[in-house]
Order: sequence, then structure tokens, then C-alpha cells
Amino acid sequence: MAKKKNIFKELHQLKREEKEIHEKEIKEIVEETYHNQTIKLETYQKLKKITWYHYLIAVLTSAFLLGISFLLGIFAFKDIKKTEWIVVSFFVLILLIWLILGWYKNNQAAAYFNDHRLRYQPTLTDEEAIIKKTRKILLIIAGILLISSVIIFFTI
Repeated sequence: MAKKKNIFKELHQLKREEKEIHEKEIKEIVEETYHNQTIKLETYQKLKKITWYHYLIAVLTSAFLLGISFLLGIFAFKDIKKTEWIVVSFFVLILLIWLILGWYKNNQAAAYFNDHRLRYQPTLTDEEAIIKKTRKILLIIAGILLISSVIIFFTI
């Protein structure tokens, strides 16, 4: 019986030591990421910033999707009222892509920090900045499609 208690105590001690080592590694990674990283932070903020041509891309993409919706509604379904359903389906698709990109970004952050509790922390990498910019553009497109869908619903 004493051997079992000793084994359990040793296992418990090993687990505690392993946890402490892991915590130290995480603290080192966080310090390395956020300590004196002004240049890294500047490039990160420049990369995630939306400029005028990103707004133009969002508006043109929304217009293209609305055009496809009208063409599909008129020619494929032979009913203009189906256009609103197609716009809503594009809206749902854009939101789904937005959610998947967020999930991917969070998984990348969890892998970067080697801790799932820090998955919402910014890693200040270029890839994460581009993903954030893409998510913002997708949200703008989704907003335009939602407004267009409501307008189409009440006018047609």
C-alpha cells in the first residue's frame, strides 16, 4: 500500500513540475511577443488597417453578388421574388466564411502561444493581421448584403 502512495505522490509531483515548466514557457512566449515590439506592432497595425480600396473591393463584391442574385432569380428560378432568398444565402455564406476565419485565427494563436487559454490574444504576426483585415472586409460585405436583402424584401 505504501508503494502505491509513493507512486501516486511521484506522479503528482511530476505533473506539478510539468505544469510549472509549461507555465514558464508560456510566460516567455508572451514576454517575447509583447515586450519592446514597437516595430512589430506598427507593421501589424498597418497590415490590419482597412484603406479606401478595401472598401471599394467590398462594395464591388457586394454589387457583383447582388447582380448574380438578380440573374439567378430572373433566369434560373423565373421569379424576381427568389432574388431575396439568393441574397440571404450569399449573406449566410459570407458569415460562415467569417466564422471559419475567426476559428482559424484562434487556433493559430493557441498553437503560437502553446496554450488554449490565450487563443484570443493577438500574436502580432503578419498572417493574423491579414486575417483580421479579411474578416473586416467580409463583415462589410455581409452588412451590405443584409441591408440589400431587407430592401429587396420590402420593395419586391
